[in-house]
Amino acid sequence: MTSKERVLSTLHFTNTEERIPRQLWSLPCAQEHCPEMMERLAQDFEWDFDGPDTVWKEYPATKGDAYAVGEYVDEWGSQNDLLISPQLWDEFFAPMYRDYIEIAHRNGKKIFMHSDGNILRIIPKLIDLGLDAVNSQLFCMGLENLAPYKGKITFWGEIDRQHLLPKGTTADIDQAVESVYITLWQNGGCIAQCEFGPGANPENVYRVYQAWEKIRKNKPINQKASMPGGKDMSILSEISENLQRGKAKIVKELVQQAIDEGVPARDILEQGLLAGMDVVGDKFKKNEVFVPEVLVAARAMNMGTTLLKPLLAESGVEAAGKVCIGTVKGDLHDIGKNLVKMMMEGKGLEVVDLGTDVAPETYVQTAVEQGCQIICCSALLTTTMPVMGEVVKEAEKAGIRDKVKIMIGGAPVTEAFCLQIGADKYTTDAASAADAAVAFCHGMA
Repeated sequence: MTSKERVLSTLHFTNTEERIPRQLWSLPCAQEHCPEMMERLAQDFEWDFDGPDTVWKEYPATKGDAYAVGEYVDEWGSQNDLLISPQLWDEFFAPMYRDYIEIAHRNGKKIFMHSDGNILRIIPKLIDLGLDAVNSQLFCMGLENLAPYKGKITFWGEIDRQHLLPKGTTADIDQAVESVYITLWQNGGCIAQCEFGPGANPENVYRVYQAWEKIRKNKPINQKASMPGGKDMSILSEISENLQRGKAKIVKELVQQAIDEGVPARDILEQGLLAGMDVVGDKFKKNEVFVPEVLVAARAMNMGTTLLKPLLAESGVEAAGKVCIGTVKGDLHDIGKNLVKMMMEGKGLEVVDLGTDVAPETYVQTAVEQGCQIICCSALLTTTMPVMGEVVKEAEKAGIRDKVKIMIGGAPVTEAFCLQIGADKYTTDAASAADAAVAFCHGMA
């Protein structure tokens, strides 16, 4: 079978041969800094897609009307949701995609779309329009949320490049590939792919294709698959949904059930617990849920993570980042600070809670001793706001200002005050603070 035949049979859901189509998406930094691994990959694996080399080039400055009709790139997703409302997408962009798809199909061609981020809400629309394949970030959408579309569209099976490719263990990579296969493959519907870009561990990139090769050799592609222990991924959805409803006891029982059935601890954490808290945080930002709902969801989250912590430690899974947080010296209010802490923990961050009435040197000393990437300062009183500026100065004095980000928040705090004292970030609510902290820890802000 040629590469073209292999890809077409995958798009038609008739691929019953021994292997899934493969593609390596390598960025210029990989070609420049990891030539040995690029050569090793080329020697050991056959690729089914070809195209021009990716290169950096400087574009000339644009002139003229910024709103004139011209070239655009369709990136529809943020980390959590669409960048525009589904209604706007339906009104302005769906008709254009329908035309593109009809033109391609009329001329005997297949068509695929790329977009980074979470585009879950338009996946069914793309299927209805007749799109053949989509390339997006599977893991930020949640594999369990993509399961209903198995056999309806082909996904580029990209492995999580924000967490797994940089920091995942061999077992993590194997499980991620297996999960993609289990969730999406039905005699087609999946391309074995990952991005070799900034931050990716070269050995993990190689392991991705080894894992796909292992599936090829050890499990016939047309064999019906299931999660370890014969359980499908619906239990992760159940964990997420019950966490959103604050059902702590049920969440604890489901997490234990998932552990007993062999679901990897990392999958339970990321696709069950953290996925649920992401939904709660997003709704909190939109004023669709309020503090009581966040508190009960966080309690359910803690019940689940208590069971997972020893398993995560055994498997070498690290937190997404480390933060120390406290209410500044002279201020004893802690409700807002506690809410931010819960939201950050719900994003997979490790949080060191310093409590209230925290002196500037305590923040800095803790950040140094605990290896925190972020210091978070809260204040409810205008009279204690100046202490935040002292924290910034203390961090400069200790020589950690270029290594540690400082975030501030609280009812009287403003963006202007943040700029005035030289802090790195001010946010208006707990969910936004958690998002900003994750972005800092991942080097995205």
